[in-house]
Amino acid sequence: MQKVWMKKIAKMSPQEQQKLMAEAFKPENRNKLLSAMEQMKASGQITEEQYRMAKQKMGM
Repeated sequence: MQKVWMKKIAKMSPQEQQKLMAEAFKPENRNKLLSAMEQMKASGQITEEQYRMAKQKMGM
């Protein structure tokens, strides 16, 4: 699924990519994403290091 989305994003114009990222990182969406990442960390799908790196890239 990730590969499909990455290909789709790569084909988008820079303006569309920027709009999509702005929508994804709205405060309410950031909280949902953070919650999902915490669940993934708790279930062992991602490591603590991956979790910290993702938060850092998101600016948290």
